[in-house]
Amino acid sequence: MAPSAIEPHLSPGLMSAIAHAYYVEDESKVAIAKTHGISRFQVARLLQRAREQGLVRIDIRSADGVNVGLSSELREALGLTAAWVVEPDEEDPVELVGSTMARVLESTVQTGEVIGMNWSRALVTMTRHLTRLPRCTTVQLAGHAAIGTDLPDTSELVRRIARASGGDAFPIPAPLLVTDEAALRSLLGQPAIAAATAMFDSIDTAAISVGAWTAGESTVHASASERDRTQADAHGVVGEVNGRLFDQTGAPVENVIGNRVLGIHLDQLTRVPRLLAGAFGEVRAEATIAAVRAGYVNELVADRALAEAILARY
Repeated sequence: MAPSAIEPHLSPGLMSAIAHAYYVEDESKVAIAKTHGISRFQVARLLQRAREQGLVRIDIRSADGVNVGLSSELREALGLTAAWVVEPDEEDPVELVGSTMARVLESTVQTGEVIGMNWSRALVTMTRHLTRLPRCTTVQLAGHAAIGTDLPDTSELVRRIARASGGDAFPIPAPLLVTDEAALRSLLGQPAIAAATAMFDSIDTAAISVGAWTAGESTVHASASERDRTQADAHGVVGEVNGRLFDQTGAPVENVIGNRVLGIHLDQLTRVPRLLAGAFGEVRAEATIAAVRAGYVNELVADRALAEAILARY
């Protein structure tokens, strides 16, 4: 049928109604054609136009909850090596992000690798889902930020990975944010902590999180004083990785708490070949974009809300 024969019917309202009937109500093209007084060929054409104009978006979801189409879009938009976008539905996004990170590590980590690890709720979930890894060494990337939760601390997460792999563990039994520079120097001189930090330049894969610099979205924000938060805001801080603050461009902001953070520096982190981050929620979009641009993340597991918030900025 010539395109001109169906032009009178190409209203967004009609296309939306037909698309809803076909894709949601599972009506046949013949039934839809009868309802609207048009031919089934016109219905097919209208469905095609609805897809072309963005009224219909078809997402392919794999059996493990990963949205294949959105994952590809996110990877291309951010220039990532790999991306996995999970569809939470009724499930907690933390659970899906963490379990997906576990599957990714189990299927990709090689024998003899050195894995770096920090703390987040998603990473707690990740270690709970890890069952078996090739023999590797696990290193804690930063001290633990105590935020009054009954979840295991970072050192325990490191030991969990070590148990799953049968390899060595290098925990950092100390807080992430210390009182002053003198306290930091003292802790760095302790044998166990010195052994862990000496491994930083040998890390092959880092499992990390990206925190947004706002209440409830960063353990560092929760641990910092009101004065620290005010100074960070004044310096344009949007996020943190391993307790290290950065601004909208991804540039490190070291003159707020930098001399009191016990953990890997951002310039060291960028030299790690593989940086697998887990993040969720649209509130983390700005911080995640900045972290990727600066080279702190090159693989990302995100929920749909975060992925769509990021893609809306491109």
